[in-house]
Amino acid sequence: MMYRPSFNILVPIIPDYLYRIEHPAHNCSLKFNKMTSSDRECHLIFRENATIPFFHRHQTVKEAASVEHDLVQENGRIGLLFASKSFVQLFTNPLVGLLTARFGYTPPLLFGFVVMFGSTCGFAFAHTYTTLFLCRALQGLGSAFTAVAGFGFLASQYHNDEERGIVISHVTSGVAIGAALGPFLGGVLYYNYGKTTMFLLLAFIALIDGLLRLSMMCGSNSMSEGKSVEYGGGKTNVSIPTLLCDPYIWLMMGCILLSLSSGAILETILPIHMMIEWMSPSWLQGAVFLPFAIAMFLSQNIFGRLSFRMGRWLCSLLGMQVIAVGFISITQAQVVSILIISVSLVGIGIGMISSSMVAGLIQIVDVRYASGFGNIFSLFDMALCLCFILGPIISGYAHRLIGFDWLLYLVAALNIMYAPLLLLIRKVPTKIEQTSNEQQKWSESAFSPCSFIKKNQRFKKLTYRDGYFVESATNSYMHLSSILVTFE
Repeated sequence: MMYRPSFNILVPIIPDYLYRIEHPAHNCSLKFNKMTSSDRECHLIFRENATIPFFHRHQTVKEAASVEHDLVQENGRIGLLFASKSFVQLFTNPLVGLLTARFGYTPPLLFGFVVMFGSTCGFAFAHTYTTLFLCRALQGLGSAFTAVAGFGFLASQYHNDEERGIVISHVTSGVAIGAALGPFLGGVLYYNYGKTTMFLLLAFIALIDGLLRLSMMCGSNSMSEGKSVEYGGGKTNVSIPTLLCDPYIWLMMGCILLSLSSGAILETILPIHMMIEWMSPSWLQGAVFLPFAIAMFLSQNIFGRLSFRMGRWLCSLLGMQVIAVGFISITQAQVVSILIISVSLVGIGIGMISSSMVAGLIQIVDVRYASGFGNIFSLFDMALCLCFILGPIISGYAHRLIGFDWLLYLVAALNIMYAPLLLLIRKVPTKIEQTSNEQQKWSESAFSPCSFIKKNQRFKKLTYRDGYFVESATNSYMHLSSILVTFE
């Protein structure tokens, strides 16, 4: 929860800050209206520890249209800046999964703190797009170490599926609160105190987080045990390529990817839309995400318990429909109250999916492979990174091509179309059950070696005469068949 605001705090301030960097003559955020050319109040919301009185400026319709064009064009650069964190995190996650299996969970947690503290301090004194980009990329490195090690340690402490799902939902809801505090505090602090003060305060919070991690390391010896316990089938520390061959993991990851990408798209384009259509100041652009995250927080805590009883597949299926309804209603919102309700629906849907699918991924590793959770959370965090890579980049440029409304309609349609696929994960068999059933069906089929040997007496005699060769070839063929079925 404490590291999450540092990632989302940029959402409401970056459009205004980048516009000021690129247009130094406009030392303010311009409120413009496309229908009139009268005097408009120009609020100076970029203030670096200085108090400068508000002033008025004559702005023509042509100037307002120019500002709007610049803001829309800025979407692409904003998307790249937001995505840089996830891009670095995407390639770091597999390494963190290996490190947790080798060194435990504590060293990655502490290293993640050091990196995030440094990147936060860098943001406080960054005044160019390049330095902002580098600091954002460092956030991705720190996030990879923090998220994978933290979730892996937590999952290893609970062995009951229902209890573990509830605890994971509590933690993800804490992340939701952090996501809410980020845009809200970012907008308010940036509006009143400027960028430097805001990030120095966040660095102080990160320092408290680091002290808590250090105290946890000193008080718990169990965190050093990052290695998995041997499970059914003798498998330990299942690898990422093995997990990627599991169709159930693909279905769950696809659901997570689509739902969280929806939230990333909304975070990228909604502030710009509010600046253009509603002339919203930065604090309001951040405040609109507060009910979004509160709804997500409540949804994750409620459905963390209900999803186990009602079925995680059903909870996620309904969540995707709720997201679609929320996106469609956002396009019809003309006032802030309707927008808040619509955004809250999206938060509820994402909360339903994250509380059920994350627990579902842990269950798959538990019953089908082994009890080491470092690699599955590494894979989950990679999916999360793809959301915040593809979401901002695609939405930034799609907003320019098809517009705000049609982009939201497209996202809603994708959620509706993907939802029926979750019927395929109604029951997840264990690896032992699946393999034994498939081998039994294959051995009874007409094309299997076992059936051929039983029916062909001449080949059976050959088996007795050259038993070693035939038996070895048959066993190898059966083993290869089971591997191919598993990969399918």
